Amino acid sequence: MGFSSLGEDKTGCAACHLSELVTVSEGTLINGKTYRVPKALGNKKFHPYGDFLLHDIGTGPTILREGMPPESRGKIRTAALWGLGTRLASGQPLLHDGTARTLEDAILRHKNTAAQEAEEFRRLSERDRTRVLKFLRSL
Repeated sequence: MGFSSLGEDKTGCAACHLSELVTVSEGTLINGKTYRVPKALGNKKFHPYGDFLLHDIGTGPTILREGMPPESRGKIRTAALWGLGTRLASGQPLLHDGTARTLEDAILRHKNTAAQEAEEFRRLSERDRTRVLKFLRSL
């Protein structure tokens, strides 16, 4: 229905909004090999509901920053959905530019590499759409 806790992902959203990631192992050198990951942070599972990667979902064509490589233009970092319920409850607008006023609007505005997922959400039964939205509001 949406994400792993709802069972099968009928929309495909979980391809970018990953429910679980794991940190690198303790002792791994990071930050130009200047920092070693401590035991407290190594090999830890966390649940961001995002992949933190850049994707072109059709909402960022005006995003241009000095020094941005051409292959990154128009792409935005996948929003981690953890804390989404709090953002919604406080009335914060959605998407990178704040133009989506509702959760359903934000989902349906996904285009380009996420167009199929938006269409799959649109095709869900009313019951399944409601379940996905309820789950997202619980994050």
